Amino acid sequence: LLYQHEIPVHHHYILYPNPYPKPRRWKQRFYGHAVFPLLTLLQSERITVRSNWYHYLVEWQQAWQIVASLPPSPEQVANDHGYDEAHDETKNDNNHNHHPTPRPPPSISSMSAAAQTYLSDQAPPQLQPRDPAASPPWTNFEAKYDKVGETTFELTLRRSK
Repeated sequence: LLYQHEIPVHHHYILYPNPYPKPRRWKQRFYGHAVFPLLTLLQSERITVRSNWYHYLVEWQQAWQIVASLPPSPEQVANDHGYDEAHDETKNDNNHNHHPTPRPPPSISSMSAAAQTYLSDQAPPQLQPRDPAASPPWTNFEAKYDKVGETTFELTLRRSK
């Protein structure tokens, strides 16, 4: 909905998603879900993902890089601009129940291009341990991990301008 209605998000936080550590359950991880590439289209200035599982964040970053490198399919190249605004009935001046028209579904090439804006040399992704002294806990998970001395990690993706 954010993408369809062009609602901007300045900073997107994804905090402690369930990593489903068993290999056979990778599709249940956030980056294994079909909705993951759509996250690239939110065009947030920054995306922060936190986890206590370092390798989960490494895999997250790799999944982002895969989305950024997806080539468009021939059908999408031919249909990237297939949305016919002239025949959009909701834009008809005679339509008294005017509602804003949501954007058409995104193409793979648009998601790939959007993902690439987070992987520039100007603002490379940063994966590092979270410093509890510099950053107080945001969630009960973090407070619990801080209390027992378990390290938590943060992956930050910044969109280049």
